[in-house]
This record gives sequence, C-alpha cells and structure tokens, in this order.
Amino acid sequence: MKTILVTGATGNLGRKIITHLLQAESSQKILALARDPYRSEHLRGVEVRKRDYFYPASLTAAMRGVTTLMLVSTVAFSDAVTQHRNVVRAAQTAGVGHVVYAGIQRPARSTFEMSQVTQRERDVERTLAKSGIATTILRNTMYF
Repeated sequence: MKTILVTGATGNLGRKIITHLLQAESSQKILALARDPYRSEHLRGVEVRKRDYFYPASLTAAMRGVTTLMLVSTVAFSDAVTQHRNVVRAAQTAGVGHVVYAGIQRPARSTFEMSQVTQRERDVERTLAKSGIATTILRNTMYF
C-alpha cells in the first residue's frame, strides 16, 4: 500500500492536498505532518504525526514507512533553507522513495528574483536533486 505523508497539514495548501487525496483514492494511506497536532482537528480519520522542521530526529521518525512525501514549503522566511534541508535529509534517512515538492512557478532560466523566496526555492530543488530520491517539482501558481 502506498503511504503518503503531507507536510504543512494545518495550513491552507496542505489541508487542500489532504482533502483531495482522501477523495481521490482509497488504496493509499494518508498521513499528516504537523508541528501542532491540536490544530489538525479538521483532518478526521487521518493519522497526524507531530514534527518540527528544526528537529531532524522528529522528522525521520514521522517518515518511517512513508513511500511518498508531499513537501509543502515552510512559511518561515527566517530559516527556510535549514528547515527544508532537514526535511530532505530525514526523507533520505527514513527511506522515502518519492518526494513531491510544491515549488513556485518559475521557468528554469528565469532571472526573476523574489527576495528570500526564490533563493530558498532554488536551494530546496538543488538539495532534492542531490538527495538521490525520485522527485517531482510542482510549479504552483498560487504563491503569485
């Protein structure tokens, strides 16, 4: 059985992804990752695993048995690079087979820069590429 873990489950995008997955296919197990599980009461029937992007051990434990990780970008501008790197390292350690990352819509050769956002997006994409994990990058326009 495919097991999908969605990060940012208490946020707007994470919540919508989980809702869609629950409606789309019943042959997969949907898990939610949340820093504060008490904010996840809207996810009835979904197992919520507590995590913190700053504590890699909590991330690795939360990802055990996960086949696919849906990585929703952190909203923290202060240290998003470290947080994303921690998530990718934990996915490697836990043996996650596939990461789907909700990035921003930006052509590969674009010179457009959005302070802090573009830099962290490039970094997480490079980190994923170096990880050896199969990766899908979604070019999500909702951030614009």
